[in-house]
Amino acid sequence: MLPCLAASVGIATGCVASAQTVNLACGGVDHMYAPEDPMDATLEPTASSVDLASKKIATPLGEYRISRIEDGQLYFDKPASPTFNFVTHGTLDRTTGKMLIRWLRPEEDAKAQVVGQTAHMARYAEFTCSAAKRLF
Repeated sequence: MLPCLAASVGIATGCVASAQTVNLACGGVDHMYAPEDPMDATLEPTASSVDLASKKIATPLGEYRISRIEDGQLYFDKPASPTFNFVTHGTLDRTTGKMLIRWLRPEEDAKAQVVGQTAHMARYAEFTCSAAKRLF
């Protein structure tokens, strides 16, 4: 299944990145640290997608802008907004399907940008994604 994911997101050696949307199924654990008491939630595989042409990724926890594309990894992010005061950063490993997403308050994100500073995440998610299969 993982070679399918790698090929479908266009990373096989000599492969050109596909402009088509790649449908994924991603499931895993969402760790919430703040502002409430810490809590973990398990998410069953949920429809997700990668659209390289539009530079967008839809995850089980929202849609984000793809900020950088490398052979082995996609990077995505979203700035804080008046309705969601967390900066989002994430990665999707194009070979293994491992997706990591972290959310920080803007002041904590600023700390994370400085070498030697310690920042505290408000939320962290770990997902395993695979190429979605057609039902019929």
